[in-house]
Amino acid sequence: MPGRNPPRMIITDQDPAMKSAIAQVLPNTLHRFCSWHILNKFSEKISVVKCNDHYDDFRDCVWGSETTNEFDNKWKEVVENGNLSDNGWLQSIYDIRASWVPAYCNHIFSAGMSSSQRAESSHSFFKKYVDQKNSFLDFVIRFNRGLVHQRHQELVSNHIDINEEPQFKTPHPMESQMSRIYTRDCFQQFQSEFYICFFNYKFQLIREDEIHRLYLVKKRSDQIQKDRKIVYDKSMDLASCTCKKFESAGIPCRHILGYLLKVQEVDYLPEQYILKRWTKVAKSMTIKDLDGMKITDTNALVVKRSTLFHHASLVIDKVLTSPDEASTIFIEALNNVLKKLKEMHVDNGESASVSKKLPSDVVQHRYNEPNQVRAKGCGKRLKKGKEKEKKKSTSASTIDIRKCHGCGLYGQLHDKQNCPALKENNNNSSVLVKVSEPMSIHDEKKEPSCLDEDEELSSSNEDNDIKDSPAI
Repeated sequence: MPGRNPPRMIITDQDPAMKSAIAQVLPNTLHRFCSWHILNKFSEKISVVKCNDHYDDFRDCVWGSETTNEFDNKWKEVVENGNLSDNGWLQSIYDIRASWVPAYCNHIFSAGMSSSQRAESSHSFFKKYVDQKNSFLDFVIRFNRGLVHQRHQELVSNHIDINEEPQFKTPHPMESQMSRIYTRDCFQQFQSEFYICFFNYKFQLIREDEIHRLYLVKKRSDQIQKDRKIVYDKSMDLASCTCKKFESAGIPCRHILGYLLKVQEVDYLPEQYILKRWTKVAKSMTIKDLDGMKITDTNALVVKRSTLFHHASLVIDKVLTSPDEASTIFIEALNNVLKKLKEMHVDNGESASVSKKLPSDVVQHRYNEPNQVRAKGCGKRLKKGKEKEKKKSTSASTIDIRKCHGCGLYGQLHDKQNCPALKENNNNSSVLVKVSEPMSIHDEKKEPSCLDEDEELSSSNEDNDIKDSPAI
């Protein structure tokens, strides 16, 4: 990555090829394994009974430990209680705990991620638009369609951030301050931490020297809690907590916020605790060129374009929330600006100079369909028993219920051709048929019915009465 800063952390599954490549190309980047993939294997690597009894203990050990010593002690306790010391897989993931356990990785910024599901969700999103059967041209068109949808959702979020004000839970000015700075999602995370710290915590000074102050965090209630500590660096004017939420997610935790409110008694969050990537103006603050270098020239075309778009979007949002007269005023103002710009171009002759600067030779690139190759992980794979059972249960619940059109019942194993109810009705109707004379050629095609049989019987009775009557 020439000209760019390498990432501080990369999260993947336990692929050995990825591990080797990242270690060679990015030696200063922490390669973290996806915790979801590891925890999902517990039911396969451990017996069913022991997994059901101790899985929650393992989860609490992984997610509830804030220090490395706490994790090691909890892990050993769970393994001993479950008699799992001889399980080789548990020992193998314990040996690589520095690559996936949060207590070992939270000191490095990861935007609050601990698994690769955010990247996989992006893959799932684009699978709605593209598939492996698309040609190269179809892929580009469909992929751009997905990007358009994402950008539209981003514009909707920007509109909400600019025009809508969230509901406050406290009267403190810090909450109002951060509602104007953070985006909506980040502010909701900040608000939940701020509301808890506003009432619950008190701080006790343990030790102080020329550089640091050490505070013990206590809850006002009698609830059992972990011993968390706040370390304040006097030289940097920065507080850090042992929970490492601020270092890993970039949003101050409830303990740091409580320290700022109760000990330092500040009304507004200091700038060193605000990560610019979570703010509303993050996109307009840093612009980089193709090589990843930050553009510092304020007269650059890209900077001008970004600034103008930002101001125009603010004006448009205000117009949309104003009366109808605002739209007319806005359009008239735009037309006046366009007229003045055209006059400036004609007077200065800039239109001609710009056209001269455009290159006359246009380089054309031809792209053909790529060669068909079998990519890694492509195609069908062998499914595990758990996946098969899950698919079997879902397919059984969604299977179509068969209907017999003879009897009209659902869930039958027969159809109209061999319906027993239909056969029984046919047999009952055939018993009523009594043939007294041979059927003529014209009557062969006529099907007998109950009405015809009654008429036939009545006519035969009349004939018998005539024959039996004495002659006059």
